Amino acid sequence: MKIAILDYDDTLSTGIMRYQLGIEMEKAGLIAKGFSSEITELQDSYENRKISYNEKFSEDKKIFTRYYTGVKRLDMVRFLEERYGLEKYIKPWAAKLINQLKQLGFLTVIISGSWDFIIEEAQKYLDFDSFFASEMEFADGKFTGRYKRILDYKAKELYSKQTLHGSDFSIGLGDSQADLSFLQHVDKGFLYLPDERVLEASLAQKLAIVNDKNVLSSITEAIQ
Repeated sequence: MKIAILDYDDTLSTGIMRYQLGIEMEKAGLIAKGFSSEITELQDSYENRKISYNEKFSEDKKIFTRYYTGVKRLDMVRFLEERYGLEKYIKPWAAKLINQLKQLGFLTVIISGSWDFIIEEAQKYLDFDSFFASEMEFADGKFTGRYKRILDYKAKELYSKQTLHGSDFSIGLGDSQADLSFLQHVDKGFLYLPDERVLEASLAQKLAIVNDKNVLSSITEAIQ
């Protein structure tokens, strides 16, 4: 079996979807004011090297807990489906890449830190085969402030190793430090527009660097 493991946020889509969705939910009054400023400050701290990737991931979970606890899952999903317009953030080449991979016999799997209902919505447009994503815990339809699953570095590595077990050939595409966790286990790995910190961390893995202009051709050449 041939398997392709793909990241979603900042790879197949523009931006970090769980952040952007939260910002739009705040504007719509679904969560309290303050989320956007806190999450933006956190991301800026990471990009300016004030905190590590793992610290950022730990802190963003706390921010979501503060602002999302008590919010109905139905309201989140309805806002995502009816008002957010997720499709406008999908990269122009993403659907073509997944279609090409499937035509060449690859099982396409998304491994993402975004919420499961975001990736479910993306599946409608990209038609990938399956996914692993972060999951909130709900009781009586409302977020409890706890999580069933958070796909951080360790979790991404765990699910990728399980997915790749028994594969004949595999490729991976990602952009972040967390994605390096699965890119180290595929036969051919690609980094999409990585920042300087990710590039430094990836040197030992000898990954191919791709961008919007060459991502399709680079992956196609590598697998044919």
